[in-house]
Amino acid sequence: MRVADHQVLVDDKLCYWVKKGYSRKDATKWEPFCGEFSNFYYIEGYQRTLFVKKYDLQADTIHVIKDIWRNSSELPFRARRDSSRKSRQNRSK
Repeated sequence: MRVADHQVLVDDKLCYWVKKGYSRKDATKWEPFCGEFSNFYYIEGYQRTLFVKKYDLQADTIHVIKDIWRNSSELPFRARRDSSRKSRQNRSK
């Protein structure tokens, strides 16, 4: 399952924006989940791919077995890598 990098407001309650599939090509639509996750800490700004015990949006709690991937975590790493590459190029001149 995927959890979006932002939450949505449903009936004055902040809910998670989730999707059953995890592939980028998956045509499954995003849906609100207003319950809680166990074994998972949500961080705004990071889209997460999770392996869950059972995908049930009507449940109060979804148990996360494993946090597989988050897509925004590489951005700071890439920026550092690019800046270090530029500094090496400047030193070699």
